[in-house]
Amino acid sequence: VKRVADGLTDKRSPRARKILPAGMLLWAWDADPEYDEPAGERWIAFLPEKWNKPVSYGWRLDPRELGATGPPRTPLIEEEEEEEAPRARR
Repeated sequence: VKRVADGLTDKRSPRARKILPAGMLLWAWDADPEYDEPAGERWIAFLPEKWNKPVSYGWRLDPRELGATGPPRTPLIEEEEEEEAPRARR
């Protein structure tokens, strides 16, 4: 993703008059010489009703791309403390 439209200034092309709605993504890809494909970019709208569905332009988040989201969690199960062994009497 190269840029996310803010709904105020982004257009499909420099000559376009219509402002893109907020949330549209400018997707860019590198050239692939193995398949003789040039580099390019395209504006794509990820619509909320296509979230996590097997349809054309359906989309979902990849948890590997989210990264850490704050401090580490405390364990759900607390470890039991080891009890001291009774001292031998003299």
